[in-house]
Amino acid sequence: MDLFLARPHIHTGDGGYIGLWVVLAGFGLAFLALIVAIVIRLRKQRRR
Repeated sequence: MDLFLARPHIHTGDGGYIGLWVVLAGFGLAFLALIVAIVIRLRKQRRR
């Protein structure tokens, strides 16, 4: 979070950009988690 807050175009007083980064990060983590879950399921099926 410090790297994002340290960027000049993102002001600490403007919560819009910070909120956007949080939402994007949340969706990104959820998407990665979904991919990992699918890969694990496929690997389990291949082992059978």
